[in-house]
Formats: sequence, C-alpha cells, structure tokens
Amino acid sequence: MVSGALPLMTALPEILLERQAIGGDREAWDALVRRHERRVRLTLIARGIPADAARELTQAAWVRLIERQRLGQIREMKLPGLAIAQALFLAKDLARSEGRWAGADGLERAIDGTAPPEERVIGRDQLLRVQAALAGQHVSARRVFSLAHGGEGHSHAEIAAATGLSSQRVKQILCELRRRLRPILEETR
Repeated sequence: MVSGALPLMTALPEILLERQAIGGDREAWDALVRRHERRVRLTLIARGIPADAARELTQAAWVRLIERQRLGQIREMKLPGLAIAQALFLAKDLARSEGRWAGADGLERAIDGTAPPEERVIGRDQLLRVQAALAGQHVSARRVFSLAHGGEGHSHAEIAAATGLSSQRVKQILCELRRRLRPILEETR
C-alpha cells in the first residue's frame, strides 16, 4: 500500500468507499472496517456479549462480508447496519449451536462458555457499567444511541427523522455518548 493511500481512503465519503469495496478494492474495505469496527463491537457488547467474544464476532462478520463480496453476493451495502446484522447473526448462530438462549429482553445472547469465569465477569461488569452510563443520560440520548447501535444501525438522517432532532444534533449526541463510553470500554482491555 502506498503511504499516502490510507489517509486518502479514510477521507472518502461513505458511499464511494462502499462502491469501491463492492468492486473488490481491499483498501476501501480496510477503511470501512476501521470506520465501523468499534460501532459493530459496541453493539454486540450492548447486547450482552463479552468484550473478547464481541471482538472475535466483529472480525468474523467483516471476513464473512468480504467473502460474500468476492462471491458477488453483495450488490449494495449500508454500513454499519450490514456489518451489525452479520455480527448479530453470527452471535445468534453461536448461541444456537451451543444451546444457549435468552436474556431479560428476549434476545438470544452469545456468552463465550470457553472463556475463564474471570473474563465472563469482566464482560458482564463492562456491560453493566455501559448500561449505567446510558441510564444516566437524557431519554432522547438513549433513544439516539439505541437507534444508532441497535441491530439496524440507522443512519444519522434516519435517526433525526425518527427522533425529531436535526442530523447535526444526532451526531453531537453520539459523539458525546461515545466520549463518555470510551473509558468504560477501554478499562478492561
């Protein structure tokens, strides 16, 4: 890779990166993964998946999407929604294959049974801290977070339309929430 190519790729608009990735451009895929990986992983953690399992599932989801693109099965994509949906599918498939189900909210949750108990406790503890941090936020901020990081992965414009906020305010709320959540997520790395 040319040393100047990376900053150029990351500066491209989302739609151009997506088109290039669909065309097989590896640098475009790399830029998209860097741009959306954290959001996909955070969505899994918010669904109760321990941090280590969320990291592995996120990587597996990107690999699966790239494989599907190479086979010509992806004609268009909307990220991060597509990557989130793929990661959640893999998590549910893992939970199903290992006979694990449920959760207080009715969603299947993938818990890595091979992880030592200490790691599972850390993942649950991290989730509880994220949930506590979100609980202290205004109801509109929680709604914006839910729409942005839920299984659908709505765009800023879609969230603005659903909440009655401006797109700029949605971006600002998400930026503030990510800033508050980042230390919580990095504590147990």
